[in-house]
Amino acid sequence: MKYRFIREHKPGASVDHDVPGTGRFGQQLFCLETATGACQIADEQLSVRIGQVHEATHQIYGCRCIGVELAEQGNSSGRKRVVRLMCKFGLQGHRRHL
Repeated sequence: MKYRFIREHKPGASVDHDVPGTGRFGQQLFCLETATGACQIADEQLSVRIGQVHEATHQIYGCRCIGVELAEQGNSSGRKRVVRLMCKFGLQGHRRHL
């Protein structure tokens, strides 16, 4: 396996380009695999905040307003991330009929 070194030493090792068998892609793979757990934890925490804002606004706010509300509270994140998490948990804002 080309990236065996990375998988074996992943928990606390830093990857150098000098190590045989690891190149730029190997280092990116190492960083991606170790960051996945942190992203999932951050997504779970943000999902809780999104749910709280959604309930506090009587399920009226959509992704844009929830994103603005989160930014005002210091939990800044992108609109597409808020959309993805709202869809994952089935949250929708109220639709206006014009």
